[in-house]
Amino acid sequence: MVDLVSVNLTKVFDRVVALSGISFNISGRVVAIVGPNGSGKTTLLSIISGLRKPSSGRLLLDGMEPYNDRSSAVERVAFHFAKPRFPLNMGVSSIIDLVGDLCRDREKFLSSVERLGIPRYFSRRLFELSSGEAQLLSLVISLSCHEDSIAVIDEPLAHLDVWRQSLLIDMIGSRGNVIFTTHVLEEAEVLADQAIILLNGRLVWAGGVDELFLDDMYELFVIRRCRGRVEELIRNNGGSVVADFGASLLVRGVDWSTIEKLYSGRLILGVRRAGIRRKIYGEKGQA
Repeated sequence: MVDLVSVNLTKVFDRVVALSGISFNISGRVVAIVGPNGSGKTTLLSIISGLRKPSSGRLLLDGMEPYNDRSSAVERVAFHFAKPRFPLNMGVSSIIDLVGDLCRDREKFLSSVERLGIPRYFSRRLFELSSGEAQLLSLVISLSCHEDSIAVIDEPLAHLDVWRQSLLIDMIGSRGNVIFTTHVLEEAEVLADQAIILLNGRLVWAGGVDELFLDDMYELFVIRRCRGRVEELIRNNGGSVVADFGASLLVRGVDWSTIEKLYSGRLILGVRRAGIRRKIYGEKGQA
């Protein structure tokens, strides 16, 4: 479990307020920091990993301030940031051997390396890896070398194909002790049991992901040519359209019998409870 506490946490870069007085207290196996681009996700992650100090306020990770207690943070935290690059003339097989010697369970680490298909890069140099390949190498080191550490990860599924995304989802879920950022809301809903939702540097909501699916707000995946008819039926049945995402509509106050009619009439392709979208768009306005 990861215990994460923030008290009036603020980070300012020159005149840009990246985080504005956010406070939360959560504990979970997998914690997602969620929000659109520019919401402050990576800034918060860098403070959690101890790489940046806040301008004011405090953040506690399992009771420590990682930016003040750097020696403990280095021992306790394994971090990975998006788009890693390795401008080194070192072979991939050599870095795997080196890291494997540092792991508490070398065989388990090598098993994860094998599952993710890293051996196919063994003949290559680090600087020759593509963005996705470098991402995969960095992730397997962060997640698999010291499993009792807290893995702090920026956009873990970015640049990866669907097959490897599936393997990473399984790895993160079984490992626990993970904090990650994403702007893909469905990733947070699938992977995390706790979520911190940010918008324009401010806290929208923090708590258990299951709590986000308790009301009558739905996301309808609409056939484009039928959009006008869908909106009309929603209004005629006492509902309202909260937000339009292009491929889907966020709606409120629509009973399930109306949704079934929309689906059986082939006006929508599918439906899901709104979850995190409800908090970002339904309650705070469109981002």
